[in-house]
Amino acid sequence: VCSSDLGGFWLLVGALLLAASVRFLLWVAVAVAVHEAGHILAIRALGGRIESLRLTGVGAVLRTRRAGLCSYREECLVALAGPLTNFLLAIVFGVALSLTLAFFPFEAWRQHNLYIFALSSLQAGVVINFGLGWLNLVPIPPLDGSKVVAYFLPGNTAWRYLGMERYGFVILLLLLFTGALGYVLGPLVSGSARGLFSLLGIL
Repeated sequence: VCSSDLGGFWLLVGALLLAASVRFLLWVAVAVAVHEAGHILAIRALGGRIESLRLTGVGAVLRTRRAGLCSYREECLVALAGPLTNFLLAIVFGVALSLTLAFFPFEAWRQHNLYIFALSSLQAGVVINFGLGWLNLVPIPPLDGSKVVAYFLPGNTAWRYLGMERYGFVILLLLLFTGALGYVLGPLVSGSARGLFSLLGIL
C-alpha cells in the first residue's frame, strides 16, 4: 500500500487565485483537475489501483494499492505526471489562441467584447497552467518537485528530506507572502508563456 501526497492542493489554488482574476476561477479548477488526473493516470499506468482520495490542508492524498512496494523512481514518475499534464494543457490553450487569431483577426474583431474575453481567457489558460506546473515543481515537500529531488538522493537522506513535509506548508506560505516564490516562479511562467507564444507566431 502506498500513500502519495500530490502537492499542496489548497496552497496551489490560493496562489493561483491571487495571481489570476476571480473570473478565471473555472480555468484554475480545470488546471487543478487535469493536474490530479495526470497523477492518477500515471499510477494506473504503473499498475496501481486507487483506493481513496483525500483532500487535506497540504495536498490531495491518494492511497493506492499495487503488487510490491512503491519505489522512489515510481514516486518520481507519478509526481512528474501532474506538472507535465499542465504544461500540455498550456500548449492546448496556446494552440487554441493561435487558431482563434488566425480565423478571427484581431483588427477585425477587436470591438467585440466576447471576442476580447475569449482571447484573455485562452491567454489566462496558458499562464495558469504554466503557473501550476512550475509551482508544483518547487522542491519543497509536499510539492511534486520534492519527489523528483528525492529520487536522486540516497535512501536515508531522501527519507529525511521528505519528512520535512510537516513544515512544508508553513515554508511555502512564508515564501508566498514574502514574494520570494513569485520572484522565482515569475520568470519561469512568463518565459514559458512568451516562448510558447513566439513558437506559435502570436508574438
